Amino acid sequence: MEILTVINARLHFVKVVPVSRAFAQTSAVTETLGYTGKHHDFAMSEQQFASIRLRSPDINLGINGGIPTDAVGRMLQALDAAVDGSVPGAVIVYGDTTSTLAGAINAAGRNVPVAHIEARLRSLNRSMPEERNRVLVVRLSSLLFVPTQTGVRNLAREGVANGVEMVGDVMLDAFLQ
Repeated sequence: MEILTVINARLHFVKVVPVSRAFAQTSAVTETLGYTGKHHDFAMSEQQFASIRLRSPDINLGINGGIPTDAVGRMLQALDAAVDGSVPGAVIVYGDTTSTLAGAINAAGRNVPVAHIEARLRSLNRSMPEERNRVLVVRLSSLLFVPTQTGVRNLAREGVANGVEMVGDVMLDAFLQ
């Protein structure tokens, strides 16, 4: 299965390591790593990739800066151009960033299943952009990988039960590796 993983921030770099390493150990999955380009200096990001032993992204969209709605629009266009008609079996997104939202919207718009890693705890404060991103991405996702039972309960309170899997904390997995 072809998987597109969308990441954008240093924390995503760390979180993707254990998942990407697991994919690399099987011939059943081919992962394309897509970096939206949040950090203005790609050389700095490359240093980060090397320091945690994460391979360089296959796709660098080069999107950084601007207001979130503008960034989402630019990311959607760039993702469409980057995948150039290919349809992965799933798109994986992490956390609650603008890139997470853009990756989920892009996948859902192409009828590609979204797997949300860290579909998790809620602040319940809708004035926070990250909370709005979380809520929207949950609704677009087919698979919701949750680190804790609290996250499972929060999703259930929102009426979300299908596709929810408690898998533990990917940050802990990265730390242990």
